[in-house]
Amino acid sequence: MGVAFLDFSSSERRPLAIHQQVLELPRRGLDARERGAVLLARTDGKESLHSPSRLHRLLEICFGLSRRPNTLADPRLEGLRRYAVAVAHDTDESAASEREHLIALGFSDHQILTAATAAVRFRVKPVRGLWRAVALAVLVGSTFWGINQYLGDWLIALVVAMAITVPIVAFAAPRTSV
Repeated sequence: MGVAFLDFSSSERRPLAIHQQVLELPRRGLDARERGAVLLARTDGKESLHSPSRLHRLLEICFGLSRRPNTLADPRLEGLRRYAVAVAHDTDESAASEREHLIALGFSDHQILTAATAAVRFRVKPVRGLWRAVALAVLVGSTFWGINQYLGDWLIALVVAMAITVPIVAFAAPRTSV
């Protein structure tokens, strides 16, 4: 059973030929699909903002390593993903242009701020990773030196040192929750 709209602007009653567009009030936050697009940007690098270079395509063909960005078909969601990638990788000029693109797509300032707040959490903190790598090297090196002094065989000392330190580091590493 369908619903007919009548045109009361004229004297005769006939169905309304054109449906008027319903205006939507702007939402304050992001819906589930938009939040999903922001979360999808977590795995994309800043190279996903640009088309791949010839060298990158050649390396893909030669070595078969293809890391395609998570491009989305919906222009609104793709714009949101691109903005989140730009914010997560701290590229101010790209983030500013992507912000203008989001405004043109109809996102409110509050929605853009919500997406930026979520994307800032994706930033990589390389300094902490560097200190962890140095601490791991010192731990393995000192364990290797001690075992090598005791056994006198450097190859066995290296294997034993790795067998001791890798489980310690694996269990002591902080867990990341998504």
